[in-house]
Amino acid sequence: MFRPILMLGAVFLVLFAVYAPAVNFFRCVGDVLLYQEYARGVLAQPVQWPREYPALSAAIFVLPQLATSDAYVWGFACLAGVTAWVMMIVVDRISGRGWWLAGLFFLGAAGTVFFRYDVFVALATVLAFAAASRQRWLVAQALLGIGIALKIYPAILMPLVVVWEWQVTRRVPLRSALGGALLALAAVGGTGLLGGWEQVATMARYQSERPLELGSLGASIAWALGTVEPEFSFGSWNFASSWSPVLIPLLSALGLILLLAVYAAFAFERLAPASAWALVLLITLCTSKVLSPQYLIWVLPFVAMAMSPAPDGKSGTLDERWLWAAICVLTAVIYPLTFEPWVSPTLREQVVPVWWIGLVGVRNALLVVATLWGIFGWRVPAARRVSV
Repeated sequence: MFRPILMLGAVFLVLFAVYAPAVNFFRCVGDVLLYQEYARGVLAQPVQWPREYPALSAAIFVLPQLATSDAYVWGFACLAGVTAWVMMIVVDRISGRGWWLAGLFFLGAAGTVFFRYDVFVALATVLAFAAASRQRWLVAQALLGIGIALKIYPAILMPLVVVWEWQVTRRVPLRSALGGALLALAAVGGTGLLGGWEQVATMARYQSERPLELGSLGASIAWALGTVEPEFSFGSWNFASSWSPVLIPLLSALGLILLLAVYAAFAFERLAPASAWALVLLITLCTSKVLSPQYLIWVLPFVAMAMSPAPDGKSGTLDERWLWAAICVLTAVIYPLTFEPWVSPTLREQVVPVWWIGLVGVRNALLVVATLWGIFGWRVPAARRVSV
């Protein structure tokens, strides 16, 4: 009864603590101001849809504009805070680990969870997991379809719902598979109908042409291999490297192979559901050419649920908890704590400090360790490989 109220109080206590520094010193609100521009464009005549997001994202951007147009940043932060709170409650109801998720958020995402759009998409994926755990397969696919209509990445979770249904029912999950495919097409088609098919083409072109973003594992590898040139493009700082034409397709191919392996391991009950969902997202983070700090929000709810029980009954073994605490703290240090002092989007030539690249490299190495830990440490023992 009191846990949800305490969680809500904790969320807004952290919001009050980080709001002024985020706005005035760390300037975490740049994306939120962009969201306000998108909201104004949607409300204008003729309608101007967001450039890099599906058309349904406009619904999220417009809400704070309609409610608190003169205090858009504060309105967006409050809406994001409530969304994070709902996510914590759902995780707590499923696994009892809502406070652990709160700790991970506050350690690693206090500068992004209130000021980035990703928290709304992450809620859709967590609600989809909750629906699937109750064997509401089509509802789970519908929620993932909503997630795709907000941001594309939930599509990689749809096969897990199909596999999960097969695990439980031992029947060919035609309704779930067909429903998921149709909902994914509907999400893309909805963007085409609302924003025009040129909007879909622009989004696809925008994503395909992006270089290695500074925070990605590929960028860390490119820096270690040889000379790289920082450049500001596509709304972020990136590395231009002669290795990019090799690294980007290689990491993409590796990501696809590992995703298929996780789907297969889940089908043969080598992984529990939360572990499979966490691993799919972790693999995506490690092999993507873009790894913005807010992407950590995607995976943390499922990491909290996937933690193996410690001997004292708490969430996660001691080493595992330290590993994820280190990943979260390093991510917060990378952004926003040490980002603003050296970088400015107004500069087109920028020397990226070696120590900052080193921090990113260490964090990315720990993400790889966490992924390997999940692959080998979250496996279900043979004696427990029975369908739920």
